[in-house]
Amino acid sequence: LFLKYIYYFLRGNIHILEKGFKGAGLKHISKGYISDIKIPLPPLDHQKKIAAILDAVDAYKQKTKVLIEKYDELTQSLFLDMFGDPVTNPKRWKELPLSTSIDLIIDYRGKTPPKSKSGIPLLSSANVQDGKIDLSYEQYISVENYKNWIVRGLTKPGDLLFTTEAPVTEVALIPNDGNKYQISRRVMALRFMKNKINNFYALHLMMQKNWSERLKKLTRGSTVPRLLKPDILKQLLIVPPIELQNQFAKRIKAIEAQKAQAQASLAQADDLFNSLLQRAFKGELAA
Repeated sequence: LFLKYIYYFLRGNIHILEKGFKGAGLKHISKGYISDIKIPLPPLDHQKKIAAILDAVDAYKQKTKVLIEKYDELTQSLFLDMFGDPVTNPKRWKELPLSTSIDLIIDYRGKTPPKSKSGIPLLSSANVQDGKIDLSYEQYISVENYKNWIVRGLTKPGDLLFTTEAPVTEVALIPNDGNKYQISRRVMALRFMKNKINNFYALHLMMQKNWSERLKKLTRGSTVPRLLKPDILKQLLIVPPIELQNQFAKRIKAIEAQKAQAQASLAQADDLFNSLLQRAFKGELAA
C-alpha cells in the first residue's frame, strides 16, 4: 500500500465513510467498519503514479486559492493606502453622515409576499456574504404575485445592500446582470448620490473591519441582533474627492477581473481533480 493512494481513495469516496457514522447523539465510526472497506488495489507503482497525478492537480488548486487570497489582500491594502482607516481618518478627509450622501433608501418593512420556486429573486441577509451576493440560498417571488405587491423593495444595478439583521453589516452590490432583485425585511438597499459617493468605494469602506465593528456595537435585541435605520444613517463616512474614489473603483475593477480569471481556473482545476479521482479508482488512468 502507498498511503497517499489510500488518502485520495477516501477523499474521492467520502460517502463510504459517511455511511459508517452511527449514533443518535454524537455520531461515530467503528474501527471494524473502516477495516472492512474494500478498495481497488493496483500494483504499488501504479498507486504511486495515481497519487503523483492527483498531487500535481491538488498543488495547482492550492496555489490558485492562495492567489485569490492575495487579490483580496491587495484590495484591502489599496483602500488603506489611498484613504486610510475610515474610523480614525488619519488623512483628515471630510466626514459626513451616511444619510447626506444617499439619493434613495429601499427599506421594505411590509408583509413578506408569498414565495415561489421561480421568478424574481428575493434577497435576505443569508444572500449577502463577503461583499457579494450569494444565490445558493434560493428564494423567489412569482411575477404574478409581484405585480400585485408593493414595488418599494425592487433594487437597481449598483445599489448597495446592507444587512440589518443577523448577520449584520454584511454588504454587496446589486450586479448589472439583467435580472431584477427584490429585498426582504432583513436587508436595506442604499442608492448613493453619484457626485458624492462611488458605490464601489462605499462597498469597500463598509467592508473595513473597524467600520463594521463600530456598527455592530449598536445592535439591539438579545435573540435576533438587529440594526435600526436611524443608527445606520447617522454613521459618519469619510468622503474623499469623487475623482479619487473613481480612481479607486477603476483599480478595484481591474483587480476583480484578474481575480475572476483565477476563480475560473480554480473551478476548472476542481472539475479536473474530481474527474481524475473518479477515473483513478475505476482503473481508467493508464498504468
